[in-house]
Amino acid sequence: MIEPGAFPWRPALAAIALLTLALLTVTLRAGVVAEGRDLMRREHVRLSLRRQSRDLQLSLQQTASDLGSADRAAREGTHGKRGSTRS
Repeated sequence: MIEPGAFPWRPALAAIALLTLALLTVTLRAGVVAEGRDLMRREHVRLSLRRQSRDLQLSLQQTASDLGSADRAAREGTHGKRGSTRS
């Protein structure tokens, strides 16, 4: 087995080096995963805001179109009433 006073330094240092490398790898991967989640969340928020902006623009365009139609109809109605009072 092991002689008294002699310690197998090489295998112990190799094991420590491998454990350190494994810990470093796990730590780096955890950091990358966290960054990926943050990026995905930001991308989701960005797309959601873009979708909401597009929906609001469409809503504003529809409202403006409806108001324009109502305004034209009101003008035509007043022109029609003026024309009928002249006859």
